[in-house]
This record gives sequence, C-alpha cells and structure tokens, in this order.
Amino acid sequence: MEHFTTCELTQAGTLATLEGEYTTASIDKVTLVTHDKKATPHVKGLLTVTTHRVVWTDPTRRRAIAAPLTALPSSLQVVDKSNPLRARVIINFGRGVRVNFESRNGPRDRERFTAAVQDACARKEWKRIAEQKAKEAAEKERMGDYVRRRAGAGGVQDRVRMQNMQRRDAINSGFASIDQLRGQAEDLVKIARLFRSKTNSSGEDNELLNMMAEMGIESPVTKEATGGNVAVYREELSRQISHFLRKRVLTVGGLMTLTDAYCLTMRNRASTELVSPEDFRAACGAFGRLKLGIEVRRLESGVLAVYIDSTKDRSGAQALCDMAMEMTSITALDVMQKRHMPIQRALAMLREAEALGYLARDETTDGLRFFPNGFDALLKSSKEGRA
Repeated sequence: MEHFTTCELTQAGTLATLEGEYTTASIDKVTLVTHDKKATPHVKGLLTVTTHRVVWTDPTRRRAIAAPLTALPSSLQVVDKSNPLRARVIINFGRGVRVNFESRNGPRDRERFTAAVQDACARKEWKRIAEQKAKEAAEKERMGDYVRRRAGAGGVQDRVRMQNMQRRDAINSGFASIDQLRGQAEDLVKIARLFRSKTNSSGEDNELLNMMAEMGIESPVTKEATGGNVAVYREELSRQISHFLRKRVLTVGGLMTLTDAYCLTMRNRASTELVSPEDFRAACGAFGRLKLGIEVRRLESGVLAVYIDSTKDRSGAQALCDMAMEMTSITALDVMQKRHMPIQRALAMLREAEALGYLARDETTDGLRFFPNGFDALLKSSKEGRA
C-alpha cells in the first residue's frame, strides 16, 4: 500500500508517538481499500489522525500502518455513497488508496477526518519540530565555540546564565496560552527532568522536581478526538492508562488504590480535558477484557485497587517461604518493610503463597503470622513410613 508503512505500537496496543506528536482524531470501524484486488483489505480498524501521520490500527491491536501527512494529496476527493440503510463515505487517499467510513456516523466521521487532516496540514507540526531541532543544533555548536573562546570561571558563568534565560523563555512561552502549553508540554518536561538531574536539593524541593519530571502522558486521548464515541473513548483510555500505570504500579509493589491511580493519571495528563471518575473506572474495568496484563481488584476492606500479578510463576511465593524460614515466621508488616510495598499488597502476596502451599497461617491474639508450610513434607514422610 503506497505511502503506508508498519509503525510501532506499545504493549497496551496504543500508538508509539513520535517526538512532539499527539492525536487529534480517532475513528473506529474504518476500512482501508486499495485498487489492487489481490491486496488484503484492512477492515474495520481504528483510524487515528495525529499532528504528523494518519494511522490505521488492526482491531486486534497487534499491527498498525501509518502514512505521513506530507504524502497526502493537495486535496481529498470525497464521495458520499450513503443510503437509508447504511452510511458509506469514501475518501480517495493518495494514489490507489480509499478510506471507507461504513458506520452509522459515516458522514460525520468523514467530516471529522477531513477537518483533522486539514488542520494538521495547516499547522505543520513536523516542520516546526525539525526547525527547532536545527536551531538547537546550531545553538549547541555556537555555545561550544563560545566556551572554547571563553574558558575559565567567567565563561562557565556566562554559559549557565544563557541557559537559564533560554529555559525561562521556554517556560514563559509555554504558559502563555493553553494551546501553546499543550504543544510545548514535551519541552517543559525535558526542562523539569534536567532540573531534577542537576539539583542537589532534598526534601520537598526534590519531591517537587520528581513530580515535575513525571509530567506528561504522550498524546492523551480525549472525548473530542473520538468524536464523542463513548465506547472508543473508554477503550483507548483503558489502553493508555494501563501503559502509563504499569511501571508505576510495579514500583510500589504491584498494588495501587484506584483513587491514587486516578490522581496520578490526572496529574500527568498533558491536556486541559480531565477524565471523569466514571470514565476512569469504566476504562480500568476493561483491563481484563482487553488482556492488558493489569487488572482491578476489590480488597477485603472493599477498596478497589489496580493490581499487577507478578507472582504467577511461583518465584514470589518461594521467596516469601525462604524469608519465613530465615525469620521463623513473618507478618504482612515484615514483608512491607522488606519489600517496600503497601501493606495491602504484602498481605495479598502472603495469602497467594498460602494458597500455593508454600506458607501456613497461624491466627493468634498477636495477629496473623505465616510459617513455612511443613505439612506437605510431614504428610509425605508419613506415607513413606507406612509403605
């Protein structure tokens, strides 16, 4: 298929965006057809328009193809073949490629697609980013010549002063308006990460810098981008949330309350459109159906939590058994202190190890303790003695 090439997807099935790229429209149940009858049609996938590309993603989310906007013809030829029973709109996308919108919202989806493409072509974000890179390279080369000419303490101070001025200008221009803030979010995140890597402060200042460095979910999905299609919006949101939370949930021991996950996600969305708690909960509830390797569980306390099972291979249960043998017995508090994880996750791991037969519990007035399970060995030796 001319101009379309395979592109990268994340583990959650979302588009791996390019530098400075974000999504402007997402349309479901779109078919790409070529004039070559031998070619396999790309049927009922997700069509995404970004600031750089047009991307078609397979319904299984295992494969995607993309064409750069620079390859688009100067004008899109639109043919409306709708009838009372079915809305069908065809757009001639370059030589030999057609985009078929065959959903009930065919005409409306066509308008969204053409508007998004025309807006992206007018903005030419890819050109702006290329010019910015060239400017940065030239500035870096100029700074190198300047440093070589101005060695010593005076030269270093001048260079630091100039860098601080550039960072201040970037931040000021980024906060000038909401649109510019969205477009320059990546630059602001880079600056925040640079601040964190170079600072030696501690306490609250360090915590603030860590928070700043974690800013920015790339190309956050919005209701506007999906045209108000709730099903598509929540599925895309589910994939994006799982991709964002995976590493962070594992960092805190594999368990994070749904409330904490919601606050963390909202803080990191580089968008003015927040996600309602209802949409967030529905998106998280789809983790299992979409097989994203992350799930939502209800703890014994009734609290909902985002959970990643990292103990399916029994290695975690064996590690807890070894810890119990070393300490004679262990509690959830011991695991929490040793593994640096939430107490709820520690207790869940102990119960999983118990269910797998590695630990045995003892409930006393002192609380719940877990011991290495010696019953299996005792039963085995008893059977051998009888034999």
